[in-house]
Amino acid sequence: MRPNVLLITTDQQRGDCLGSDGHPVVETPYLDELAEDGARFKHAYTSVPSCTPARAGIITGMDQWNHGRLTMTGNDPLEYPATLPGELAKAGYHTQAVGKMHFAPSRRLYGFQNLVLDESGRGVPPFKSDYREWFDENKEGPYGYRDHSVDWNSWMGRASHLPEHLHPSHWTASEGIKFLKPRDETKPFFTWLSFARPHSPYDAP
Repeated sequence: MRPNVLLITTDQQRGDCLGSDGHPVVETPYLDELAEDGARFKHAYTSVPSCTPARAGIITGMDQWNHGRLTMTGNDPLEYPATLPGELAKAGYHTQAVGKMHFAPSRRLYGFQNLVLDESGRGVPPFKSDYREWFDENKEGPYGYRDHSVDWNSWMGRASHLPEHLHPSHWTASEGIKFLKPRDETKPFFTWLSFARPHSPYDAP
């Protein structure tokens, strides 16, 4: 029986900021449980710190000089000989990506069979992220998802003004669970669950 693969990533989180790594202040009970029961890559590193080329590296296994995505900008679709989700899909896996992908173009599948995106930092029409669309339909008052006045790359932080169930981290987890429940259990799955936080804005629920 082939294993299911759930890849969980967070954005701009230091590797030692986990309770399971002995951090004296940070409490991460759920991540600690996953680290204990799953596989934790303590010595993994990214070949480039910027989102778009780093994520291209995750799906291709190549560094930026070989996959060609060198910057955060640009919407030109690059062709790759193989991608991790593409190879798993060919092997019979159901492949799903949930959360922040920062692909270019944003809705390019790159081997995934489905994308559900939280790309709230990207708002160039006609693109609108799935989280933003869901938020606008489900918010419970006349407020925006960023009315706490903390910018995307601000060093400041404050508690989110949103009810917890409307926070993007809650949405990402919920969408991942939603995919797992009705799936065809005769097929293995590869799901990349990619949380946009703790990348700024620092707005914990």
